[in-house]
Amino acid sequence: MKKTVLAVMMACAMSFGMGAAVNAEGTDVGLPEGSKIGFSTITLASEFFAQLDDASHEYFDEAGYDLVTVSCEMNAATQVSDIENLIAMGCDGIILFATDPSSLEDVCAKAVSEGVKVYLIAATFENRDSYTCILGTEQYDTGVNAAIMAAEWIDETFPDAEDGSVEVCVIGNTTSEEASARTEGMLSVTDLTPKATVVETFDLTGATDTNIKSQEFADMITGKYPDCKVVLAYGVDAELGSNEVFMRDSSLDRAHFGIFGVDTSEVAYEQIKLSQTDESVIRGTVNLGDDLALNILELVRGDYSDQMGDDGVINTPQTLITAKNIDDYVQ
Repeated sequence: MKKTVLAVMMACAMSFGMGAAVNAEGTDVGLPEGSKIGFSTITLASEFFAQLDDASHEYFDEAGYDLVTVSCEMNAATQVSDIENLIAMGCDGIILFATDPSSLEDVCAKAVSEGVKVYLIAATFENRDSYTCILGTEQYDTGVNAAIMAAEWIDETFPDAEDGSVEVCVIGNTTSEEASARTEGMLSVTDLTPKATVVETFDLTGATDTNIKSQEFADMITGKYPDCKVVLAYGVDAELGSNEVFMRDSSLDRAHFGIFGVDTSEVAYEQIKLSQTDESVIRGTVNLGDDLALNILELVRGDYSDQMGDDGVINTPQTLITAKNIDDYVQ
């Protein structure tokens, strides 16, 4: 994002006020300018998280916060240590993308008990005392929305196909309850169009680099399922990784092959744009917010406190981005 655009968006966002905010019950959920914030992410090897980290530092620095990033590289034990270190560093708040939510509840409950606000992103904790807010989304719905795009494309691309004749592979993830829910939602493609049949689900659980692992899965799909027409990919890195492999396949009928997934990045948007001329086979993705980094800043600042339920959850809207409407996002 260019600095001039960032400055304009920051000015608009800051018009909501910069003080610590409280919800209707009077619970303090926001942190004021000058606060030290830890950002615990699961991997910076991912393009999605690397871009998010860069954008977050721009926004938080511009807003007067001190943002410190740590990355556990998909290791839950490392993430526990990272959070302990952020507490010891005197962070006022911790933004958390959880590798394994169940392993982090105790250390996060410790943080909350010591007055540190914990902002959980796209995950859930059972212990309400282990977090301040959750910026989330209905993960099953994200998978269903990816399946909706795939089903519509199948019906349009293969109008005369017999029931069960269009092979679909899913590159999913069962690392957590939320990840499993998204993957399960993707499997609904067979309910959305009778033409589709899911021939295999590949699991990214344990992968330290989901882009590279998805490339391996794509190679397997090419050899094992030469008639596969659709891949449903768990996240943007899985979309990009598998697309790289399929685009190298000179025998692939690109006009009759599509990848659909969840999450966004500038590169993913560019690839969807290229799919209009079959220079890419990524044909759709589910946008969980036009600017997640800005959403996270607004969460930490307390701007969404009035939208938070008793469970502390604030759900973000979902938008389906395909080759049909990508021109609204990429020129």
